Amino acid sequence: MAGERVALVGGRVAATWTVKADTGTVAPLRRVTRAERTAVDE
Repeated sequence: MAGERVALVGGRVAATWTVKADTGTVAPLRRVTRAERTAVDE
C-alpha cells in the first residue's frame, strides 16, 4: 500500500497507523475522545 495510512474521524485525519509483525499501531495526531476512539474501532 502506498502513501500514509490514516484513520478518519468526522471526515478529518485524526491518526496515522502502521502494521509491523502482525501488530497494528495507531499514532493520534491530537488528543482523541473516547467517543472518537469507539468510532474508529467500528
